[in-house]
Amino acid sequence: MENSRHREHLLSPRALTFYICVAALCYNMPCFKYAIPYTVQGLLLLSSYIIFFYESNFQTRNLFISLACSLLLFIITIFFTYNGYWTEAINEIIRFYRFLAPGYLYLLLRHYTFSHKKLGLIILSIFSAIIFYTSTRTIIELNTNPMVARLLAAGIVADDLAIIRAANVAGYQLSYAIGFATIICLAFALHYKSKYSKLTFTFAYLFLFYFVFRTQYTTLLILTTLGSYIVMYIYSRNKSWKQLFIVLSLFLAVAVPFFMLMLSQLHDRETSMISMKFTQLLDFSRTGDLSAVGNRPSLYLEAFDRFLISPLIGNPVYIYNQANISMYHSHSTLFSYLQSTGLVGTLCVYVPLFCLYNAIMHNMKEISPFLKECYKLVFVMLIILSVVNPIDYCFEISFIVFLFIPLLIDQTRNPIRKNHDH
Repeated sequence: MENSRHREHLLSPRALTFYICVAALCYNMPCFKYAIPYTVQGLLLLSSYIIFFYESNFQTRNLFISLACSLLLFIITIFFTYNGYWTEAINEIIRFYRFLAPGYLYLLLRHYTFSHKKLGLIILSIFSAIIFYTSTRTIIELNTNPMVARLLAAGIVADDLAIIRAANVAGYQLSYAIGFATIICLAFALHYKSKYSKLTFTFAYLFLFYFVFRTQYTTLLILTTLGSYIVMYIYSRNKSWKQLFIVLSLFLAVAVPFFMLMLSQLHDRETSMISMKFTQLLDFSRTGDLSAVGNRPSLYLEAFDRFLISPLIGNPVYIYNQANISMYHSHSTLFSYLQSTGLVGTLCVYVPLFCLYNAIMHNMKEISPFLKECYKLVFVMLIILSVVNPIDYCFEISFIVFLFIPLLIDQTRNPIRKNHDH
């Protein structure tokens, strides 16, 4: 019966697993991601929708919502936002589908079979190898040049950039994705009862948190730290322990900034960006001047002001065949869509994300409530990150949040049935 059911599928479970592993390598391993032509890389994920629409009764409602939202977004972008520039409008839709694809690939794997946990382990092994290899390579490179992560985020001379990427040093996209993996490692360290599992995930958490700290991405460090605190708070059962935890958190909230100020250097010749950011935050707390924390608040306010000009369908990016460059630099996915596509276009982007999240949560019925709460936290952090950072092309985050983490949580299904663990 199982074999006859598999014949109805376009790909066998093993073929689907191989396809997912290839996509994971091409999108998450820096040496592959930046060596493969954009068109080939785009087609690699877009071709998955052939499988999605071929499968009968597979996420029909969510796929229809995604299709309807993409068509409406395309109409807004082609006729208004990009003022007839077909290339830009088509690229917007391609990016839209690529970001959703990893989540649908996870759901498709679950749709194919519930019994092939070994296939999930293969995919998890590939992801884990990518995460720890690139983290190690990045830390080694940071020991030589502590600002290499910043250089990757800002963009440098092409030849130098290619050499760094060929060495599999993580840029900001993969670094933020690893931040989400860091939080879920802490959740598993708390969740598992066996000493081996606890030690494994505790080591993974500490190593990845050290990586997060060394990248000097302040937003990433703040989100990862807050996420870790919330995971520990969710796990705690004893009310008095929760109160102690809150007191400790408040103490650390005051102590950490002053500790950061003492870190004048992470390297003999380079100033710590983290120390500088915390200095800016302290200046803001004293003066109340938003400019003290950098130009991001002003970019957000400018984008919001543009949104208010045309709140329904946004403002044209191309006017009289000239690109309004400032529209591209709001440093926020949410504000970028609000100012350029309005409320309608923004909903077309975010509604399919929430639908995909709900579909994944629906597949977690037999999962520990604690792990489900942690996954909710990860998704909330993804939305927050989209408010404060541009994640439009951060497909690594999509792979981690919608594919890697759900597959990792899936591995706990049998223990939950037997022991009802936490």
